[in-house]
Amino acid sequence: MGKKGRLLFEGISGDYIGTVVAKVRVVNGDEAKIAQVQVGEILVASRIVPSAETMSQAEYDKHLKRATAMIIDTGGVSSSGMIIANATDKLCISGTTGYGVQASKHLKDGQVVLMEGHVRTETIIKPDGTATSRPIGAVYEYVPDAGEILPKIEVYSQKKKLVAAPTLAPTPLVKGRPPKLDILKLIADVDARRKVMNQNQADRLRELAKSRKYGRGEQHAEEVSKLCLRIYDELCRLKLVTDSDNDRAILKSASLLHDFGYPKEPHNEVGFDLLAVEIPRVLAGEPLSPKEFSTILYCVLWHRDSNFAKRNDIEIADIPYTRKMASIVRVADALDRTLSQAVDNVSLEQDLTFWISSGSSARIEMTRACEKRDLMKQAFGLDNIHFKKK
Repeated sequence: MGKKGRLLFEGISGDYIGTVVAKVRVVNGDEAKIAQVQVGEILVASRIVPSAETMSQAEYDKHLKRATAMIIDTGGVSSSGMIIANATDKLCISGTTGYGVQASKHLKDGQVVLMEGHVRTETIIKPDGTATSRPIGAVYEYVPDAGEILPKIEVYSQKKKLVAAPTLAPTPLVKGRPPKLDILKLIADVDARRKVMNQNQADRLRELAKSRKYGRGEQHAEEVSKLCLRIYDELCRLKLVTDSDNDRAILKSASLLHDFGYPKEPHNEVGFDLLAVEIPRVLAGEPLSPKEFSTILYCVLWHRDSNFAKRNDIEIADIPYTRKMASIVRVADALDRTLSQAVDNVSLEQDLTFWISSGSSARIEMTRACEKRDLMKQAFGLDNIHFKKK
């Protein structure tokens, strides 16, 4: 066996330590590519989320089990991908974007790497001042010995379980058959533990926004946040969206972060690219769901964009939902165009006529909102949206 070469990147390590040398298979959530995973390969993906609509659980399970290890761009110790890896006795390194590298873009199909679990321990200081630790794994270039034939399947050394896997409901044994792993049940168990963005996540995202002075300043960010929530309340009243605490948390965080890229231009694109790395980093031990993560990113991008397209191959987990959330941030930002908090209140009629209450003319704000109503018209299937002064 050869030796490990240059360090490629690090990430959060799973329950198993040891070494794996194997070829990489980059799937990026594409279930057609998951079906191509060969026995002994390292599965590399931006996230591990099976879709019951396009592939049955049994089929997804079958393909996933062929991989000998996993490398995942996002997630932490309690992410669905990590839980699946631990439950199936696989080495896993997740959250690599939080350490500066998007593994699914950095690695190539067929590349042979050396993967090592639990190479060191990292201490994290929480916002309340308490400390916690987590194991860190690493991925290296593999340097083969002279004349060595690269392994067709993995080579393990010292593979052993580090700690007990997360407690899951035991699968009943069926005589003559091994227990069947219910991947979708594992995902559901993860989702059931956190239905809403928690306060710790929200606080960390606020601190992240604060670290760059909210882009254009805290006053503007708070005003956009207030207007977002007011517009959302009116949409709920009109039954155009379903009232959800999670929607409010997403809108709050997205509005505080929407100018994150400022003063660099185009600041919406700069902010998107920065946050694609920074959000997984600051929430590495407690990641957002793929839907929450992509919605916040595209709220930041589309608040000033006009193409409303995907960027940097970051998937949009729920396109109709993301369009609605981003359209709210887009209009709210326009209603503070002069950074003067000119709009006191907003109310809506069923045809989405916005009635603007203001102590001033608010002419500039209303003109800008008309220019930025395009995404909201598209998201809610309307021919037009009007802005009128009360």
